[in-house]
Amino acid sequence: MSASVEELLSAADSGDGRGRSLARSASNEGRVYAILLAILVASFLLAIEFIVPARVLWQLIAITAFYSIGVLGLTLWYVRNRKASGLGWSKRYSRALALTMAFYAVGIAIGTNNELSSPAFWLPYAALTAAPLVIAAIRQGAK
Repeated sequence: MSASVEELLSAADSGDGRGRSLARSASNEGRVYAILLAILVASFLLAIEFIVPARVLWQLIAITAFYSIGVLGLTLWYVRNRKASGLGWSKRYSRALALTMAFYAVGIAIGTNNELSSPAFWLPYAALTAAPLVIAAIRQGAK
């Protein structure tokens, strides 16, 4: 039962094509996940800064529930659909998520200062908060 050279080369060629397809799919899924997660975190930060200070309990509950369901749903989608990860993705994603959450935490702390309530400050800050994950996603697509 020895395979011919042609059969072995054909099998290797077929595997190479499937590997490239799998890597491309992993890259796209990771990129979409990171960008959507960045948008959710930045949106939650803006919601906390602009809606929650009104101290309306049902709004706080609704915003938190929407954010939680969004993150949970997005993570479940990613875990179920992910077949592989691109080289270095896990490390880039972990670092980017840590930076995004650090910016988020600093933003929450800054938000306690009522003098900084202008959208001119918070919109760019929300973009800065999302930036590490977005940059990781862009770098993922470039690999």
